[in-house]
Amino acid sequence: MALERSPADIAMAITGVAGPEPDEDRNPVGLTFVAAAHRDGRVLQKQLQLSGSRDAICQDAMIAVLGLAERLLQY
Repeated sequence: MALERSPADIAMAITGVAGPEPDEDRNPVGLTFVAAAHRDGRVLQKQLQLSGSRDAICQDAMIAVLGLAERLLQY
């Protein structure tokens, strides 16, 4: 886990299919998973179905994972 190798308090992860084609398992373009974990053990995760260009999907995924990290920092 990223937090085991870092002095950071929060780790974030993004995976999914940004396109332009579905992946080898036929997962659709835009299927994205984001997660943020806090050193204290709290984890937030979310599945998204994003749309638009590859760049738009990547940008929206980054915004989503930053939102999860922000929620972890608020508590």
